[in-house]
Parts: sequence; structure tokens; C-alpha cells
Amino acid sequence: MRTRQAAVAARRFLVPALLGGVLAALLAGCGIRPTSVPVDAGSAPSRARCGVKPPPVPREDARLRDVFLVCGPKLALVRRKLEQTAPGAGEQRTAHEELLHYLTTELTPSERADGYTTQVERIAVLPPHRGDPARAVRFDHDPEQLSKEGLAQLVCTFAALSDDRKALLGTAGRLRTYTCTSEVRDLDQP
Repeated sequence: MRTRQAAVAARRFLVPALLGGVLAALLAGCGIRPTSVPVDAGSAPSRARCGVKPPPVPREDARLRDVFLVCGPKLALVRRKLEQTAPGAGEQRTAHEELLHYLTTELTPSERADGYTTQVERIAVLPPHRGDPARAVRFDHDPEQLSKEGLAQLVCTFAALSDDRKALLGTAGRLRTYTCTSEVRDLDQP
């Protein structure tokens, strides 16, 4: 009888002691000690849902182009089908105008609901100068006058047309080469 009473007493003591130990471990945290060294862990998570779904895989016959929209603190890729169908000498300007149109017009209701925005203000494509490379895009005013986000959208959208991820953008008087890097797409970078 004594052994049974001893076992019951031991359980009464052991169960609270074990629960107390588990509770203490949970309250102690994850085991990572605080440090005085500053750690840059990037921007805070965004509640924006944009960029969650991967862009659709292009079909062989589709004329899909990458357009970059603002998604929280970053640029996100959206695929758009160009309406232009026949490539030719003057068609490159039409494609450039259409891409710019996608960046300057109202977004679809589903894009707005998912958190996408655009920061490209009204800007127009000018005709190319004689001898301009096909990827050169001239605008009616300097793209550097746009906001940081707007310029990043232009750079990455037009850089997506080339294999080297570079865009040749400018005005009637001057062209400049820009590269769409991860730093450009990360709008939190200074």
C-alpha cells in the first residue's frame, strides 16, 4: 500500500515539475541570444498578395512581355500580351509605346486588389533617331525626373526586352544605359 501511495505522491510532484520545466523552456524563447551587433534583415514582410502567383508560362505563339509593377517594397513581374502582331521597322516603337501604356494606365481590378501599383507618370515615347539601336527608347522628358519607383519600372520593363537585362533610355538629346539588377528591383535600397 505504501508503494502505491509513494507512486501517487511521486506523480503529483513529477507532473507539475515536468510541466513547469516545459513552460520555462517555452518562455525562455528560441535559444538565440540577443546581440549588440546591428543586423539588417531586410524590409518588413508585406501584406500585399502581389507576386505570390508565378507568371504564366509563355506559349510559343503568344507575344508576352515582362512588365514590372510596384509590389510593396519591390518590383514584381507581370506578363502582358502585346496586341501588335507583325514585327517590322516601325513596329519596335509601337511595342515600346504599348509597354509604356501598360505602365501608365489604370491597373486591372484584380491587380489593384492584389496590391500592385504603378509609379510611372505620364511620359511619351519619341521616334528613334537615325542609327539608334533597336532597344533604344527615347521619351519626351528625362526618365530620371520620374520617382525612384517609376524609373525602376521603366528600366526593368525595357531591360526585359534584351538578353543582357540592360535598357537604353533617354530623351531626344541623350541616351543612357541602365541595368535591371536586384538592387534596382528592391525599392528599399538607397
